[in-house]
Amino acid sequence: MISLPEIQERYQEWSREREEPVLINYGKEAYRFSWSHTFGGAEVYRIEKKNNRYSATVKIYVSAFGTYEDSLVHSSEKWISEATWIEITEGLNENSFWTYPPTIERRGLDGAVWSLEGYNPTKNKCTRQNYHNIGRWSPIDSIFVSMCDLFMNLKER
Repeated sequence: MISLPEIQERYQEWSREREEPVLINYGKEAYRFSWSHTFGGAEVYRIEKKNNRYSATVKIYVSAFGTYEDSLVHSSEKWISEATWIEITEGLNENSFWTYPPTIERRGLDGAVWSLEGYNPTKNKCTRQNYHNIGRWSPIDSIFVSMCDLFMNLKER
C-alpha cells in the first residue's frame, strides 16, 4: 500500500515536516511509533541500531488553540541500553509486528491517528519484507496498543 504514489508522497512530506527519516529503505534497523491528534499535537518515538549501539529519539509537538500548525516543543536523542532495545523489539516480535494487518476498516471524525513502522535490513522470514507499517485511527485493538505502548516509556528513559 505504501508503494502507491499518492501515499508515498504524503509519507515523504510527513517525514520532511517532522524532520524524520524515511524508513522504507533506511539501511539500518529502526522502529517508529507516531501519534497525531485530529485537533493538533503529535508525538514521535524512534529507536534505531547504530553501529551496535542503540539510540532513541523523542519529539513532542503541540498546536496553538484554533490552529492546525504543530510546533516542536521537545526533541531529544539519547543512547539507550541494549536491554531497552531488546525489550521493545522482542515485544514487537511477540505481538507479530511483521505480520500484523497494516490497516483495518475503522474510521471516524476527531480522534487520533497511530502509526507503527519498522525497517530491518534482514528480510522477515514470514513476509520476506524489510519494511512494515501499521496504521490505525483511535485504536481499540489491545495488541496494537500494547506494541505502541512499548515506545511511550522512552520519554522517561
